[in-house]
Amino acid sequence: LGSEQLVFLRAACGRAPALLGSFSARDLANMIYGLGRSSFKHTSFLEAFCAHAAARSGEFNAQDVSNTLYALGVMSHRHEGLLAALCIASCGRLEGFKAQNIANSVYAMGLLAYRHDALLREAGAHSSSRLAEFKPQEIANTIYAMARLAYRHETFLTAACSHVPARLPEFSPQNISNTIYALGLLAYRHDACLDALCSSAALRLGEFSQQGVANAVYALGLLSY
Repeated sequence: LGSEQLVFLRAACGRAPALLGSFSARDLANMIYGLGRSSFKHTSFLEAFCAHAAARSGEFNAQDVSNTLYALGVMSHRHEGLLAALCIASCGRLEGFKAQNIANSVYAMGLLAYRHDALLREAGAHSSSRLAEFKPQEIANTIYAMARLAYRHETFLTAACSHVPARLPEFSPQNISNTIYALGLLAYRHDACLDALCSSAALRLGEFSQQGVANAVYALGLLSY
């Protein structure tokens, strides 16, 4: 960020707590999302924001929930009250969530090591029949987040592993390595999917990061593949 941006963001975050009550739910979500995208973490504002937003979580629509969770995730700001409120508010509403909303929400929980089993259960069940709507990174991030949370959703994993091979030309090297790594952490061995992932990885190994290679090899060892 440039110096002018930093001056503005500091001033805005200093002023905003007094104005939160006049913000719409969309305004609240947009502001926190913007801070997350800018990687600007203002701790006192975040604490005020989270306390306020938790009390108004019922006003948040799917996009608001997803953007707020995602922002908290990328800023590594774990606020138990707001996370619980948003997850509870999301349960039973996932039919109104776009694939990106679901993926970003689950990914944020993974980043924050925040496990809400009811929402993860619904997200896994709901996503299983909608994988064609997910972008490759969203599929990889969802599996990866569940692995970070040690949450194994059999229906989702079966559906994802059946779906992934046909989509591999769209996967980036990081998507491939993260998917293999996640399956290893979850101790979920699906040979057809692993065969396809490894074949694709072998053809593109020069594009992989050192960590990506190491994680993939480690995961295959965990799976005795």
